[in-house]
Amino acid sequence: MATGIEIPEGHPPISGDGQGCLPDGHSPVDGYEYCNEVAEDDDKDDDKPSGNGDDPSGGNDSNEGGGRPSVEGDPVYVTYHDGRRGNSGQGLYYVGGTHRIGLAEYGLEAMRGMEPKSFIPLWMNDKKSITTSLFDAPRPGGSREGEVTGILQDGAKAHIVFKDENDTFRRQSFDLSDDEGMASGGEKKAKNSWIYKNEIAHAIDLNGDQIFGNPSKKPNSLSEAEYNNTSFENKLSDKKLLRKLQKGGLVIYMRHATTEKDYADQADPNLDLNDPSTQRMLSEQGIQEATSIGAGFKANDILIGKVFSSEYQRAKDTAELAFGKYKENSKLNFLPFEDYTDEQLDIYHDRVAPMLAKKPKNSKKNTVIVGHDDPFEGTTNIYPDPQGTSYIIDPNGDNYEILAQLKPNDWAFNADI
Repeated sequence: MATGIEIPEGHPPISGDGQGCLPDGHSPVDGYEYCNEVAEDDDKDDDKPSGNGDDPSGGNDSNEGGGRPSVEGDPVYVTYHDGRRGNSGQGLYYVGGTHRIGLAEYGLEAMRGMEPKSFIPLWMNDKKSITTSLFDAPRPGGSREGEVTGILQDGAKAHIVFKDENDTFRRQSFDLSDDEGMASGGEKKAKNSWIYKNEIAHAIDLNGDQIFGNPSKKPNSLSEAEYNNTSFENKLSDKKLLRKLQKGGLVIYMRHATTEKDYADQADPNLDLNDPSTQRMLSEQGIQEATSIGAGFKANDILIGKVFSSEYQRAKDTAELAFGKYKENSKLNFLPFEDYTDEQLDIYHDRVAPMLAKKPKNSKKNTVIVGHDDPFEGTTNIYPDPQGTSYIIDPNGDNYEILAQLKPNDWAFNADI
């Protein structure tokens, strides 16, 4: 590297045989020249920005070799994949003006002057910079366009799944350590068998079809979220799951117990959350379900910390019958609609996902959330059915993993209640 040129802190290595210059396709950096000067085009509009600084998708410049959006006016973070409802919980971010790309927690929008928590920089290796050599993803500086469809973080390894210009699914894997990701190999074809296996194992959508597993197995009568519920496979045996529940530190999202009838009372103009007579109420079956759920917790020594409930009477009654306590939380309420747009599902996600990711204050106890079907579906793309269904969640503060599904009678495990 030539002397006399100060490289900005955090900037990737600048190639050019020690010339201290920028490679083709690299974004402009004050004080640096390009290694291969390109003759100026007399027809070029100097005032035209090099990219769409207001586009949060980070669209590419059409210049040969790939360009970047202008740094000036860019949001600090541009999200390529935010994990919403695909349930990966991870977003792929370009940090505007710093030439850094990495993983961060779900749902962050473009922000100015702030860094995502737990940002993990992703790098190719010591010979390739992620700025110019990353897989074909829709990114500033990318040589070709693609579409990031899913992100899988499995222990100390992260896999970025993307669709290339030929609509072929490929993946790039990174070994994660010391808050940094190093590519552990080149791009590989992401075979359907690998995608389906990991979608089911981790309850996430890697190829963007909103289905966990093989779509050919989904009955036409079921929605994607209904299928994801019926096809869900517990990641732990009953014995290991019970042991983990007894150890504590988990979050349990429980749909309220069975009601007298099932209809969208949230869309009823006469609904009054202060008047139970305008709402669906627990049936005799639902009262028995809630009571038996609580008995299962006690018989199996599953400790409960905080219990949150929506403001709907059926959720409060379920919490009271099962656990004898609850705290109302309006974030668990329905939106006043029967059918939802993607934007409205995002509202559910932004309300509920942080609650699923938050670790219990007392690590020996479990947090219980008693809510409804639609908020959980909008967050995880899983429709919890039948009523009284619970999902057991392992939170890590920034993200979460769905471990198991339990029906009301499953809480007994092997106890005699």
